[in-house]
Amino acid sequence: MEIRTNPFSTCNWQAGAIEYIFESEINADKILERLLLSGGVGQIVGGHGTGKSALLESLTRHLNKIGINVQKIMLNDSQKKISRDFLLSLQKRETDTIHFLDGYEQL
Repeated sequence: MEIRTNPFSTCNWQAGAIEYIFESEINADKILERLLLSGGVGQIVGGHGTGKSALLESLTRHLNKIGINVQKIMLNDSQKKISRDFLLSLQKRETDTIHFLDGYEQL
């Protein structure tokens, strides 16, 4: 069966369509606490289809619930450059906004 015809392949799902399942001792609050301790800079790494984008979507929903805005950009085969608007939003450094860049390997 080819990837494109396999209904369970990650290329057939939108990130966040399936809720991210955290390990028993880890949750969104703990990840965000570590992110803040690192000055707001971090990275999520892993192989294709391991849940990186699903984790970002889960964190986005969590941040929105607690009143933090999320600016995201998703790079892929059809978009390999960071948009000017995203770069400008990075320069503003608003305290109630966090930035997610998904697909860094495309740069």
